[in-house]
Amino acid sequence: MESQDKEKEYEDNVWEIYHKEWATASGEKQIELDSRMRRWQELMENGRTASEAYYKVMEEESDYRVVEEHSDKPPSYSSRSWMRKAPLIFLSLALVAAIVYGVVITVDRNALNTELTTTKQTLASTQADLESTNTELSSTKQTLASTQVELTTTKQTLASTQADLSSTKQTLDSTETELASTQSELGSTQAELEKAEASLQLYQDTLGVEVLSGVQPKATGGALVGSPNLKNNSNAENPTWVKLMVFLRADPTDDEYYSEYTFNCVSFAEMLHNNAEAKGIKAAFVGVYFRDSDIGHALNAFVTVDKGLVYVDCTGGSFTERWRYQSYSTEYDSVAYVWKGEEYGRWDINSSNIGRYRYYERFRKTSDWSEGGIVESIEIYW
Repeated sequence: MESQDKEKEYEDNVWEIYHKEWATASGEKQIELDSRMRRWQELMENGRTASEAYYKVMEEESDYRVVEEHSDKPPSYSSRSWMRKAPLIFLSLALVAAIVYGVVITVDRNALNTELTTTKQTLASTQADLESTNTELSSTKQTLASTQVELTTTKQTLASTQADLSSTKQTLDSTETELASTQSELGSTQAELEKAEASLQLYQDTLGVEVLSGVQPKATGGALVGSPNLKNNSNAENPTWVKLMVFLRADPTDDEYYSEYTFNCVSFAEMLHNNAEAKGIKAAFVGVYFRDSDIGHALNAFVTVDKGLVYVDCTGGSFTERWRYQSYSTEYDSVAYVWKGEEYGRWDINSSNIGRYRYYERFRKTSDWSEGGIVESIEIYW
């Protein structure tokens, strides 16, 4: 078994030497090597061992006669052959060794050359990569420098924009303050305008009427009645006609008995005025003076939000009148028609045609109704 392993190792060595020598040989030498290997294989096919076949091939090539001994020991040479051909054998062995060494050296040198070439190529590629990297780094540095400049410019722009925004905010704050002040002034002006419009409307509705505000009437109801004492409510507002109607129906002023000396028209008008103001309804005391007469009449006025200025006369009847007509609970609240130069009149408070003198005038012309004299002047106290 050991002999077979040695032969196998020997065969492998021969093949390795062949391949190394063939790789570096010239064309003619390669043909010679191929011929040697074919002869070597032919001898092994005829039953010789690898070592025996190799010795035989070498002997044939150098015209040596190698004596073969068929035993388990490696082949040996007869003493005479050895003595006679020892120089040639040593020379052949030296040649083989030189060839093997040359092959090894050549293979190593080729491998080193190949590796060196590969290394040079790798170095060249690395150098190219480094140059490309340097170029990219230079470009990156330029980009960073440009970006730094842009950032600096952007910071300056932002700082300028911030300053502009701060200035704009201050301007806006100032404008808002001025706007608030202007709105306040407009609100005040609007209130004054509305008040002026209301006053204008009142004067238009009471054309030819003397309108007074914040003063007590100069009218008097006689020595026992005296002058009226009006009590105004600063929170009182102009009512709707329906709200005024509800108030008048509930108010007890017209239930009082009329007396020329103790409770006359001045007393009725004063009482109705103060009761209305106490209920939050803005009311006026009205004094009417007649042509060719020293005796006037007192009543009230209201500015309704839906029907405008309305005169109301709530002067009740005397005890005698009520007893005579059996009307102790008669409703005496009525709409009064007052117009300078025209006849004074009263009309049913439930009529739909209220507050317009022409309706009363049309009614008066178709009946014998006559309430009072011709109105000379009118005074309204708010």
